[in-house]
Amino acid sequence: MTLGQRLKKLREERGLTADQLSDELKLLKTVIWGFEMGKKEPTVSQLMKYAEYFGVSMDYLMGREAVGVHGERIEERPIEEEIKRVSVMLDGEEVTEEEITEALAYIKAKRMMKEALYR
Repeated sequence: MTLGQRLKKLREERGLTADQLSDELKLLKTVIWGFEMGKKEPTVSQLMKYAEYFGVSMDYLMGREAVGVHGERIEERPIEEEIKRVSVMLDGEEVTEEEITEALAYIKAKRMMKEALYR
């Protein structure tokens, strides 16, 4: 399944039209259609909007992680388990698990976008 097909499936499973999703995500309807038809590639921030709104990971959207449409994880990645065991400091403050998870999601998305550009 392509990224566009996943995005369309998520939208349709929620019973949303492209107009409604456009309003929810603050994106143009033509942009939504472009993603779904594979004519446009979303930016990292746009992917994050989709992932947050639908409660799925960016890895799921990109087809790299087995996560159900409702966010249930089918397969665990070891790094997520390791996050719970470490303490990381940045500028004298402990980095929260949520911050680490967001940073990892950013790194993964950036790598995927880079990989997609060089295919």
